[in-house]
Amino acid sequence: MYRFLFRQAHGSTDMLIEFLEDSANKEFVACLKAVLEKCGATVLEKEDLWVNDEMIYHMHCPQGRFEVSTNNWGSVFIHPEGGETVIAYLRDALLQSGCFQQISTDEIKER
Repeated sequence: MYRFLFRQAHGSTDMLIEFLEDSANKEFVACLKAVLEKCGATVLEKEDLWVNDEMIYHMHCPQGRFEVSTNNWGSVFIHPEGGETVIAYLRDALLQSGCFQQISTDEIKER
């Protein structure tokens, strides 16, 4: 089962999803893609930020717009673009898939 945090973005009140898996893990990426496809998500634009080796996928699903970002450290995040409805919907879809588990920041500190 792949783990993620549902937390506030640094310096913001917006919520985001932070995966605790490496983007090089092909099984993790396949599971994430399957959940996003089931949600009806489509890629609107792919943005390559060469300064910090970050890829941002601007996406849309019926509940709203969001970004999936990856970087050269293997981090993967989902950020909403204007609204919390989409991020809560995606969190619920991840949990319902049976492939993902939400953990708290306290669980991270205990390790």
